[in-house]
Amino acid sequence: MQKEQLLLVLQKLGSKAPQTYFFEELGSTMDVAKQIVEGTSDYSSHLIGGDIANGYLVLSQTQTSGRGRGGSEWLSPKGHGLYFSFASLVEKDAEQTLGLSLAIGASVCESLKANGIYCGLKWPNDLIVFKDISKGFKKLGGILIETSISGSKTRAIFVGLGLNVLKTDFPKEVPGISVAEISDQEFSTEAILEILLPNLFRDQNRFLEEGFSAFRNAWRRHSLISSSKAKLLLPEGIVDCKIEDIAADGALVVRIDEKLRNIYAGELSEILPAHQKVLSVAQTIDQFILDSFSEISEEEKTEILDSLKDDTALEEDLVAEAEVKEEAKFKNLSVIIKDMKLGAKVKLGLLGNMTARSLLIRENSRQIRAAVMKNPRLTEAEVVDYAKNANLDKHVFQIIANDNNWMRVYPIQVAIVSNPKTPMDISIRWIKYLKDKELKILAKAKTIPSAVSTQVRKLLETRNKKPGGGGH
Repeated sequence: MQKEQLLLVLQKLGSKAPQTYFFEELGSTMDVAKQIVEGTSDYSSHLIGGDIANGYLVLSQTQTSGRGRGGSEWLSPKGHGLYFSFASLVEKDAEQTLGLSLAIGASVCESLKANGIYCGLKWPNDLIVFKDISKGFKKLGGILIETSISGSKTRAIFVGLGLNVLKTDFPKEVPGISVAEISDQEFSTEAILEILLPNLFRDQNRFLEEGFSAFRNAWRRHSLISSSKAKLLLPEGIVDCKIEDIAADGALVVRIDEKLRNIYAGELSEILPAHQKVLSVAQTIDQFILDSFSEISEEEKTEILDSLKDDTALEEDLVAEAEVKEEAKFKNLSVIIKDMKLGAKVKLGLLGNMTARSLLIRENSRQIRAAVMKNPRLTEAEVVDYAKNANLDKHVFQIIANDNNWMRVYPIQVAIVSNPKTPMDISIRWIKYLKDKELKILAKAKTIPSAVSTQVRKLLETRNKKPGGGGH
């Protein structure tokens, strides 16, 4: 990006443009932003426009000492990415800025998604993409928040963003990826800047007024780590955890030794997603619309779309991953769901917790059941239970059987074939993948259709005739 291109971006911001400084090269945009706010250095020769009342923006073509969270190095190849810091003068209690990196991450993801660029969030400050689950996530960008505190008050907030835009040959030890590698369209760095800046300024102001709770649902929509297992570095050491949710104050909700804990500081590593196909809720919603809207009326489409666009918070007991053991509470949640309209139930199916999913999977509507099965937090154990449940509609078994990721799981294969409610063609298709132990049990079962048990016995006979017999 050249200075002239940045000026065009500022012109489009009009009266909302911050006082902007442009560099070909510097050490760190964050450090320079701090020096400008503190008045310790004169960078007037790099000032290109904007209004100081809107804050300060420092942008560089490259950084020689770019840094991420914890002081880690941030690679900034010249002209290949966006490297900028935005400074705002505020007067807030220190705790009022907690969770800002999460809100900024959600803002970036929302802006990129609106332009067909899908990435996700890793707590607390990474923009990530999963292309090959066996190789882990790749980092598209990172957010750094620093503050200037005087007494108990935060006097200035500094938001740093590094985003890989153009295709870059990253070193082997750096799991990086760029916008150019995940988008079908071509985007220049100035085009991405123009996409991001207006929403960043708006959403930071909203955060300072309303806190992270205003962005919680957006963060959930773009999280790529929900229901994942991971290593978590804490002050007391490294522990195994399962990632459950994000709290209203920005804490990561994890399950450690079967107990829920809220984590405010830590580092995640070795993230193992719950599903082979890793999608954020935002991607899931778009995919759901593509897959499901061909078979419903225009009226239903409108109702569902209106509900998905509505950012009104859902009943927290139906979204947060927490155990509901009290029967009275469970019944109350059942009543709440029963009174919901179609669109709200579809939205809850995509966003809801295990309690919500267990209730909605029994609904008569195909769209609601399909939404539950696309929920990114749906676990392997739940799918096994669904596959075993003869009280569910056969549509659920069709969805499971058509999902290659779920059908790689052997207990799901066994459950699908063993369920008398499974459509016969599906059961017969998957018989050949079962081991002899399960086939012998099925051969004696009285509950499965006779045509299926006949195929089971034939397969056993065929295997036993082969040299070495059975043992499959």
